[in-house]
Parts: sequence; structure tokens; C-alpha cells
Amino acid sequence: MRIGIVSDTHVWSYLKLPPEVAQVFAGVDLIIHAGDVLGLGVLRGLEGIAPVVFVEGNCDHFDGPERAVVHAGQHAIGVVHRPPRLFQVETLADYFGEPVGAVVHGHTHRSHITQMGDVLCMNPGSPTTPRDGARSVILLEATDELRPRIHVLGPGTGGD
Repeated sequence: MRIGIVSDTHVWSYLKLPPEVAQVFAGVDLIIHAGDVLGLGVLRGLEGIAPVVFVEGNCDHFDGPERAVVHAGQHAIGVVHRPPRLFQVETLADYFGEPVGAVVHGHTHRSHITQMGDVLCMNPGSPTTPRDGARSVILLEATDELRPRIHVLGPGTGGD
């Protein structure tokens, strides 16, 4: 299974996303948006590529879930907007309602892939307003193991 991961788009329209997002996500089975979508048109546009699971971020003002769990084969992946350092890794099963082996989050606008104990943590950064200098998303290959890769879309900022 191939999963596209994006967060912190901060645009009102899918047309405001960099075209590289659609190019990187072409052929994925699922897209995860880890919050701060801003406009629901972004989600509708992403749904034209693949089904979307999203969580609401602190800048979103619509009725979305605060957290979600995505099942990719044998893997349970928790999705939340704020970074997992805000809660103890030992409580992730309580927080998500089941044990998770990975957590996708956003909020910081900085991409990273980090192992925290037994939990793989992934932040795709932002395709429009990065704080680490590079617009980015993650492409995750979920087979017998999870293999994430950060895709840098280029320098600079964008957005509405």
C-alpha cells in the first residue's frame, strides 16, 4: 500500500497547492492530511487522487476528527495534528483507542521521520509554508514494514 502524507497546507483551494503534490501522490492508495487544511476544497481536490483521511488542526474551523487511526495491512498508524511529544508515548494506545506502531502529525511545518522507542513518528512538513526551508510531503510504502520517504518539493513559501 502506498500512502501520501501531507499537513499544514494552509490554503483555501486545492488549486493553490503546488502541482508537485499531485505528482508525488499519483498512484497512491490513500492520502493522510494531518491538519491545518484550511479550506475543505483542498480535501475535495485530494480526493480526486485517492481517498483521504484527515484530522482537524488548530487553524481549521470545520467539524473534523481530532485524531484517527489508519490501518495499512498489519500496521496501525495514529494521525493527530499536534506532535506526539505533547503526550507520553506509553499512553498512545489510550489516546488512539488501540496500539499504534506509527504516528503521523503536523503543526510544526518541519518535516522529519523519527523513531521514538517502538513508534515511528512522521511529520510531512508543509507543501506551502515550511519552517525548515523546504516545501515537502511524505510518501509511505506500507508492506511488511513501514518505509517513509520525505519528498522535497522545492524551496520557498506559497499559500493564500
